[in-house]
Amino acid sequence: MVPLDNLAAQSEPNARAWNVAPVKAFQRLKNQLLVFRLDADAIVGHGPHVLNGIEVYKGKPIIYSLGHYYMEITHDGKALPQFGFEPGMVFSVENNWFLEEHRWAAIARMFVQGGRVTRLQVLPVFMDVQKDGFPFMPSDANCQRITSAMQTLSKPFGASLRTEGWYSEVAL
Repeated sequence: MVPLDNLAAQSEPNARAWNVAPVKAFQRLKNQLLVFRLDADAIVGHGPHVLNGIEVYKGKPIIYSLGHYYMEITHDGKALPQFGFEPGMVFSVENNWFLEEHRWAAIARMFVQGGRVTRLQVLPVFMDVQKDGFPFMPSDANCQRITSAMQTLSKPFGASLRTEGWYSEVAL
C-alpha cells in the first residue's frame, strides 16, 4: 500500500526553493505512524511543488516531495489569460521569474517483490515552465544538480542516496 499525502512544507522567506526545511517534526511523526498503523509500504508526499527529502523508516521509504511535474500558466512564453494575472504578475511569468529549482522534479521508481518495496530509484526530470509546462529528461548537468539536491535534502532524515550515473538509488 502506498498512501499519498499533502506534505506541503513552506520555505523560509528569501530561501532558495530547494533549500527548504523538508518537513516539521509532527509531519514526520504522522508519516511514521502511517507506516506503522497502516502497514504502508511507502508514503509519497506532495504539495510544496519543490523537491524535498526522503526518509527510510523501518525499511520503508517516506518521500516528502518529488517536486513539480506540470504548470500550465504559460504557452510559448505567454501568460494564459484564463488565470487573470495582474499586469505585474504577467510580466513576471513571461520573463522567467521561476528559480532554477522550481523546474526540478523526480520520479520515484519503486521495485516491489513479495508485497514490499525492495528498491527505490530517484530519476530526475526537468520542467520547461516557459514553453508548455511539461516535464522532460534533463541535461547531464541538471541530472547532477537534481540528484545532488535530493541527497542534500535527504541527509537530515538519515537516508542514503547513491548516485548511479544519471539517477540515484535509495538505500532501504
